[in-house]
Amino acid sequence: MARAELPIAGGAAEHGVAQSLEDLRLAEARLDRRDDGRRDLASRDRAALRYVAERADGGEPATPTELAEHLGISRSAVTALVTRLVAAGSIATRIHVTDGRSKLLQPMQRTAGVDDHDLLGESIREAVATLSEQDAGTVRDFLELLREIVDRKAAHARRQAADAD
Repeated sequence: MARAELPIAGGAAEHGVAQSLEDLRLAEARLDRRDDGRRDLASRDRAALRYVAERADGGEPATPTELAEHLGISRSAVTALVTRLVAAGSIATRIHVTDGRSKLLQPMQRTAGVDDHDLLGESIREAVATLSEQDAGTVRDFLELLREIVDRKAAHARRQAADAD
């Protein structure tokens, strides 16, 4: 079935990348909606666990404030999220070594917390394994560019919301 292309300047619509990305976003949203009732962890919880684990792996544990900024949610919403994840045994908190007023977040049941609820992770890793080194580099660079765009838009939206308050 033919699909209508998104109106994209500069010829991007000609090779279908923009439309394929939009189709991917829609498919992921459909998966989340279908699966939310059957999983213990919501999308935001999984994103939080992934971020906490990545930061811990990098040797710099996340704080609740950093998690709120990463997820684009308020501090009160992140407090509820952290409380829920601690109660579930997915993360633990500890006092920040240099700032006793701050908490650090650390992952607990890493595989049970993220991988068991990640319906796409293994399939994505398998698909990535089929890419050549050059193609993988191109895709990685493109996805990093898109992430930077999303991060800039989220930061702009947060500034606008703060200015409106």
